Amino acid sequence: MPDDWPPHSPDRDDDPFLWAAIAGNAEYIISSDVRHMLKLKNIYGIPIRKPKDFFGWVKIAYPMP
Repeated sequence: MPDDWPPHSPDRDDDPFLWAAIAGNAEYIISSDVRHMLKLKNIYGIPIRKPKDFFGWVKIAYPMP
């Protein structure tokens, strides 16, 4: 993570993961961190949700023919 990366999470330890998701063009962030990450809901359009929500998102984002 670049030194000049602005804080996005109340917990600065979460920011390297957010930066990696953005730099890696992630489409989805899975987290169980209800205190910080999940409160963000999304970052730069990338949804941040609980593991149990992932498969519902996949079905919508990538429907099977």
